[in-house]
Amino acid sequence: MAVKIHVKTADDLRELNSSIIYNKDYDGYTISIDADIDMGGENWQSLNGYYLYNTIFEGNGHTISNLKFVDHDPEQGTPAAEIGSGFVGVAVGDMTFQNLTIDTASVVAYERAVGCFVGVQTNGYIWFENCYVKNFTADGWMDYNNQDRTADGHPISFRLAGFVGHNMAGQLGFLNCHVENVKLSGFHNMAGFVGYGSVTLDEFAFEECSVKNLECTFSYCLSDSYTVDMPRKFVSVFFNHAQW
Repeated sequence: MAVKIHVKTADDLRELNSSIIYNKDYDGYTISIDADIDMGGENWQSLNGYYLYNTIFEGNGHTISNLKFVDHDPEQGTPAAEIGSGFVGVAVGDMTFQNLTIDTASVVAYERAVGCFVGVQTNGYIWFENCYVKNFTADGWMDYNNQDRTADGHPISFRLAGFVGHNMAGQLGFLNCHVENVKLSGFHNMAGFVGYGSVTLDEFAFEECSVKNLECTFSYCLSDSYTVDMPRKFVSVFFNHAQW
């Protein structure tokens, strides 16, 4: 029988995250959000998807608001493509989000993919139904005189989006999901829903979905190999991929 846990307050959400940090496994659980939760703009370390295989986040129509995602050092040897920032940092297997809104979230991202719900998907199938991203800002911009992080240089990030930053493998599905008032800046690969896909999504991946007020700023001009048509290749409304 599936296990359900109930999250009603900011303290409950913090406790959930802390338990995962200390290796509590929520594989197969349903995590029920039972009230609107305001995190007050405090730092949020992304949930570790290695402990959330086949987990369902049931929002029950509620909103989690005022999150400030913060980078944390990945485990030594983690490939750069598998480093993500978001409500969940890296999803490694099946996962479901339904009836949930994330409103007013932000991140300054260094060398990682960013999505408000999931930073990186490395495998499995992630299903989103009746989910919203509102008022999300991701700053991963880089300029000509960029210095590294230890010198307080500008952040640099690749693959940013409202829902999922980088789909490395597996599949995604969205039903009645919406993005509104999102500002993304980074090196390249940005979109309203999925910033970049190493595999393509089929034509049925998005049903009854919308993107409104999406602003993308990217530094494609930093390479001599980039041509004037690159904006069409690096930014998309729903999904950034060559076949889209």
